[in-house]
Amino acid sequence: MLSRLTFVEYRYNRLALDPRTGLFNMIRDWRDSSWGSIAAVQNGLEKGTQ
Repeated sequence: MLSRLTFVEYRYNRLALDPRTGLFNMIRDWRDSSWGSIAAVQNGLEKGTQ
């Protein structure tokens, strides 16, 4: 188990450091369970972004 997660945000990508290899891996394919619909996603966005 990790005691600390090191990550970097670069443009629209989030990269996590793998302490075993010293390499960064892209964090993807995660979803927020509250984003069940387009309306739910839009509620979390600023008005100018919607």
